[in-house]
Amino acid sequence: MNAVSPERNYAIDWLRIFAMFTVFLFHCARFFDRDDRHVKNPQSDTILTFVVLILVQWIMPLFFILSGISSYYSLGFRRAGAYVRGRFKRLMIPLIFGIFVLIPLQVYFERISHSQFKESFEAVLPFYILYQNHYCNNCFLSH
Repeated sequence: MNAVSPERNYAIDWLRIFAMFTVFLFHCARFFDRDDRHVKNPQSDTILTFVVLILVQWIMPLFFILSGISSYYSLGFRRAGAYVRGRFKRLMIPLIFGIFVLIPLQVYFERISHSQFKESFEAVLPFYILYQNHYCNNCFLSH
């Protein structure tokens, strides 16, 4: 273990900034591509569809590479237990928030935009939680 923290690699920082900016633009473009997704704009765009098809091929691998580089440097000056605890806090809290807040909202807006129901989000949330595994198959919507 090194007692001295490693020198900062600014190229990796800029690559992270580029990746985050690109993934933001990617998700904005998804509203306008020709793929059938959750919530879509009525008008699609061929150029944005092409951009999405290119970005989808390399944006996640880039994040995995950046994650591996960060893990390598972090394990160079941190014990494994501290590293795992830090990763757990930084990953599990957003994961739990996403599962219980963001995904239900996404499913709600998807169903509203596809005219599959007209109830309020508060009325739908209990059904989403109870029937989460069958929700995408319109388990409770057909009754």
